[in-house]
Order: sequence, then structure tokens, then C-alpha cells
Amino acid sequence: MASVRVGRARGWRAAGMVQEESQVELYDISGKLVGRHWTREGRIDVSGYPAGIYILQLRAGRRHDHVKLLINR
Repeated sequence: MASVRVGRARGWRAAGMVQEESQVELYDISGKLVGRHWTREGRIDVSGYPAGIYILQLRAGRRHDHVKLLINR
């Protein structure tokens, strides 16, 4: 499972997926897709999302993980 590091709800970083291009889909707690990002650095900007609980779906090559993310402002 990927680990997640968050800094003051401005950004998100997945450790271990840094070396390859990754797709990150962000879902709200109801399951609605609210964002889709591509990243090679394993980082996305979450500053535009309201406070709440989200599920991040991570895809990099054959790897596929889900991570819960709390944005608290």
C-alpha cells in the first residue's frame, strides 16, 4: 500500500510511486469522481478541494492502491 504525506492540505505526495507516471483519481466520500491527475513526481495539489474525506485511487503501471485522505482546514 502507498503511504501518503500531506503538508497543511496544500499538496499530497505518494511515497514509492515517484519513479513512474501515475494516475491519481480523487473521489469524495459519496464515491463521486471529483478530480483526475497525472503525475510523475507523485504529487498533486489539493488546495482547491474543500475540507472533507476523500479516497485517492492510485495507478502506476500494474500497481493499484486506494488511500483515504482527510483535508482539514
